[in-house]
Amino acid sequence: MKCPCCFFPMQPLPAIGVCQGSCPSESQSWGAERARGYEVVSPTIFQLNGEISPCPKCHGPAGEACGYCGYPIPAACRGRDGAPLPGTFLTFAGAKTTGKSLTIATMIQQFRLLAIRFWQYPVNPVGTTQQRFEAAYLKPLFHERQVMQSTPDLRTDSPAREPLIFVYRAPGPGGAMVDRIVAVRDVPGEDLESLGNGTTE
Repeated sequence: MKCPCCFFPMQPLPAIGVCQGSCPSESQSWGAERARGYEVVSPTIFQLNGEISPCPKCHGPAGEACGYCGYPIPAACRGRDGAPLPGTFLTFAGAKTTGKSLTIATMIQQFRLLAIRFWQYPVNPVGTTQQRFEAAYLKPLFHERQVMQSTPDLRTDSPAREPLIFVYRAPGPGGAMVDRIVAVRDVPGEDLESLGNGTTE
């Protein structure tokens, strides 16, 4: 399994935790900003010993996080036995106005139809994925029927900051149906142009 946000390989067992209790959010300056491309603000991040444990600071509930970028890993990315689910991780990158967002919108809608047709299981969004997908992709394309605007760069409040994560069931190596995840990143063309020009600010 990989982190759905930065695609960094994850450990077989949870290794990094993030507070979900009362800890205030603060800027993470240990490399998370470079990994994600914008300032990362998060509650307490701490080491785990193979299983989710309470936050050592506020003793509140906690979840798993990526040790490279600090992204909170959804619980749905692990199976009932705690093992990471197999997944497909896609990044759409390219210049502005090349149709990346349009491709993502139509691809996901077609994938949902194909999953029902061939495997008889729905493709379920994880966390806030459905709300973000509706607002940034489905509404302008299918409801308003307008040309999709360029994806805002990551330094703004861009929908591209968060990956689109879905869980579905498909045949595994032995033919039995297994849970899988698919994570999709839409990289704004402006950010790629900044990297190409050697600028990071």
